[in-house]
Amino acid sequence: MIRSRPVVPLAATLAVLLSLVAGVVGHPRPAGSLLLVALAALVAWWRLRFAVLLAIPAFLWVHPLPSTLPSAGAITVGLVLGALARGHLPAVLRRWRVLASAAAFAGWMVFCERFPATSGAADVTTTKGTISIVAGVVLLALAAADPPSRRAVERAAIVFGSASGIAAFLWGTAYDLDNRVIVFGQNPDYLVLPFVLGLVACGVALRRGQVLLVALSLPGLVTGLVLTQSRGGLLAFGAGLVAVVIGWFILRRPHRFSPRIDVAVMCAFLVIGVGAVVVPTLGLGGGGFGRSGAQLEKNNTTRMGAAGLAYHLAKAHPIRGVGVGRFAVIAAADPDLHIYISTHNDYLRFAAEAGFVGLGLFTIAIAVVVLRPGLEDLDEAAIPFAFLVGMLFVNVLAPLPISGALWVYLGARLGRSTGAPKWRVERS
Repeated sequence: MIRSRPVVPLAATLAVLLSLVAGVVGHPRPAGSLLLVALAALVAWWRLRFAVLLAIPAFLWVHPLPSTLPSAGAITVGLVLGALARGHLPAVLRRWRVLASAAAFAGWMVFCERFPATSGAADVTTTKGTISIVAGVVLLALAAADPPSRRAVERAAIVFGSASGIAAFLWGTAYDLDNRVIVFGQNPDYLVLPFVLGLVACGVALRRGQVLLVALSLPGLVTGLVLTQSRGGLLAFGAGLVAVVIGWFILRRPHRFSPRIDVAVMCAFLVIGVGAVVVPTLGLGGGGFGRSGAQLEKNNTTRMGAAGLAYHLAKAHPIRGVGVGRFAVIAAADPDLHIYISTHNDYLRFAAEAGFVGLGLFTIAIAVVVLRPGLEDLDEAAIPFAFLVGMLFVNVLAPLPISGALWVYLGARLGRSTGAPKWRVERS
C-alpha cells in the first residue's frame, strides 16, 4: 500500500520547498498553488476524513492568498491526489449511482458556461464559478469515501464559525456604504453562512450534551451574525432554529441529562437564538447598525427587479439558460435594472443561467442524498436545511469557501447511509 511508503510525504515536502523557492524568486501565484496542493495532499493521505473537515475553514481562510488556480481549486486538487494515493477510489466508485446525479449537475453547469443559449464567451469570472461547483461535487465524493462522523461535522461547523466570527470582529473592515463587515475578501452576504451553520450546529450539539463547546463558541458566532447584518442570513438561521426545535421537542429522543435540565438548556439556547435574530432585525428595520431604512428599501426594490429579470430569462431560455456567471452582466445592461448584481437567489440563478434543466438537476442531486437512510434524527437535517433556505436570499453555492460546508455534510451523509430510506422516531 502506498501509505506504507514515504512517497507522498517526500513528494509533498519537495513541493513545499519548490513553492518556497518560487515565491522567493518572484513567482508568488504558482508558489501559492503548489503549496496548497502539497499540504492538502499530505493531510488527505494521512487521514481523508480529517482533511475534508479541515478544508472547510481552509477554503475561506486562504482565499485571499495569491494562487494561479483559485485557492479552493488548488486545495481540491491536493485532496484528490492524497485520496488516490491512500486508495479511496474504490469507495467512491461503489457509490457511483448516487454520485452520478451530482456529477450530472456539475457537468451541465460546465456545458452551459461553455455553450450558453445567448452570445458571450467564457471568462475568468464564469470559470471560477464553474470550478467551485465542480470542486464541490468532488468534495462530496471524497467525504463519502471516508465520511466523518456527525459529531465531527457539527464540531467543525461550530469551531470554524466561531473562529471566523472572532476574526471578523478583530480584523473585519467596513463593506461599501453599509458598514457591514468584510473579512477574508468575502461579501458579508456570503460570510454570514458560516455563522448561521455554526449556530444551528450548536442547537444540535446541545442535544448531545456538548454544553461547554456551545457556551465557548456562541459569543463568536453571534458576533459574526450581527456584524454581517445580512437579512438572508437571519432568515436562514431562523429556519435552522425551527428544525432544531422540532427535532428536540417533537421527536423526543431520550434525554442526555435529566428532562428538566434538558429543557432548561434548550430554552436558554432558544433565548439566545431568538435574540440573535430579533435584535439585528430591529436594528435593521429602524435603520440601526449603519443601514438606513431608505437604503434597505432601495435594496429590496433592486433585488425584486433582479428576481423578475431572472424569471424572464429562465422562461426565454429554459434549456441552457443565458450561461453560468453571466446574469450580472445582463442585469447591468438591462434598461430597467441597470446595475451589476446577482440574482440573490441561487434557485433563480440556476434557472436563469442553466435553464430549468440545471435547476432540476440540482434538486435531484440534493434530494437523493438528503433523503437517503441513516438520518436517524430530524434535527440532523437542520444544518443543510438552513443552508438551502439561505440559498433563497443569497448566491452562496458558487463560492466554494462558503458552500464547502454543504458539500462535506452531504458527502458525510452519503458515506454513512445504507439500505432503503427510512425515518426513525424514538419516544421516551
